[in-house]
Amino acid sequence: PAPSPSTAASSPAAVPAAATSLSVELMADGEAITDSWTLECEGANPAGESNAPDPAAACAALAEGGTGLFAEPGSDVACTMQYGGPQRATVSGTVNGEAVEAEFAASDGCQISRWEALSGLLGPATGAM
Repeated sequence: PAPSPSTAASSPAAVPAAATSLSVELMADGEAITDSWTLECEGANPAGESNAPDPAAACAALAEGGTGLFAEPGSDVACTMQYGGPQRATVSGTVNGEAVEAEFAASDGCQISRWEALSGLLGPATGAM
């Protein structure tokens, strides 16, 4: 097996990992990865090499909403039948030290709302093409 990227990047003077550290892969057409970026936050402030669309807004949203922003709508929730486009995004990493892995889409009103809540991390939910 190939060495993990985390061991290759460690050094004696390594900075402690941010409590919130996320990787995003965007699929503008819903299928192939067209862009990727990272976000690191110390509390509500961007840290490290954050190159998300709006790191300050993303860190503030994550500091306020935490891992709840990644939750899927409950099965008892009615979602409007609106289509925001084919784009999808996957997010993985940690939020306040808690592991998260989620997929976002613009396939209905509930999914668009989830995306918009993290638009600083994901970019706009609609019209992103």
